[in-house]
Amino acid sequence: MTREPVATYRLDPETSSFVIENYNWAKPFSDFFPGIAGTWGIPIWLYYVNRGQAVSSFGVRDKDGQILEFYSFNKAMMRVAREGFRTFLRLDRTTTYEPFQKTDREDVHQSMVVSASELVLREVHAGLGLEIEVVYYPLPNLRIAALAREVRVRNVSKQRREIECVDGLPRILPYGLDQARIKGIPRHIEGMMGVVDCDGVPMYRLKQTPDDSEQVAEISGGHF
Repeated sequence: MTREPVATYRLDPETSSFVIENYNWAKPFSDFFPGIAGTWGIPIWLYYVNRGQAVSSFGVRDKDGQILEFYSFNKAMMRVAREGFRTFLRLDRTTTYEPFQKTDREDVHQSMVVSASELVLREVHAGLGLEIEVVYYPLPNLRIAALAREVRVRNVSKQRREIECVDGLPRILPYGLDQARIKGIPRHIEGMMGVVDCDGVPMYRLKQTPDDSEQVAEISGGHF
């Protein structure tokens, strides 16, 4: 019988970061990322939990400016591993693997590192000879609100590997929505969602204002 991994907690004395080993097996908790944007920047809000790739929701201003849909704590814990950021790796064109999922494999070690300015997830898979790291941090002193996310995959085995990667979010919300319409008429509002090309960058926004009115106005702004 496989023994359930044990979660441990510690404070790194050098960086003052809070480290959770085997975080997927720790008691459930949630928190908001510090809204750091500098003197001239625009802060983001980011809600995360200790499951999957952590980030459950984020956006600007408030819940009416969400980019990744906000769920309460209990639903976030259930959904984040499926609907949050996900990474799929194909090794040597044969084996497909998704890191940061909850597993009781003895050759997989996962950790979460929380600091005042970033959130770091690490997984070491000894059986596959891989080390995967995901780093989240804000971009301060910019005229836009932004979340930076870095995915690093290292081959720690002694053999050459061919690694292919698919990474990202399965769904994001376009600009122009509010919490009431997201939760109240989700299917209806999908008909107004659109993507436009902005100098080669896809920008997600509603095709028109969603107000129940005889007047239709243009949406100014976007998520990208």
